[in-house]
Amino acid sequence: MTLLLSPPVLVCPNGCGARALGARTAAETGAPVGGGAAVMHDCASLHGLAVPMVPEGTRAEARAIEREDYAGGEVGLRYDGAGRAIMAVEVERNEGTDRAVFVPTANGRAD
Repeated sequence: MTLLLSPPVLVCPNGCGARALGARTAAETGAPVGGGAAVMHDCASLHGLAVPMVPEGTRAEARAIEREDYAGGEVGLRYDGAGRAIMAVEVERNEGTDRAVFVPTANGRAD
């Protein structure tokens, strides 16, 4: 007898229609087993921001967290489709909250 294990189907927490096959994940958190990064997608419902996907059947919702401080000359800022600087995307589900943080890089010069 041969047992075939198929990878879990991952979906967008906001229901934008994105689907992917993921690595084996922990049932409680949806995080990849053995380490690794979460599977992300560019979410149409959040103006193209990168959002972590969740196992199919998980009740979850993603939201963008707008940057509240001054956005100066940093390199790598993320903006949504409305031109707002976004510092993170948070996925809230029954078992907890996950956050993907977009970290810009400061630059400067010495004269």
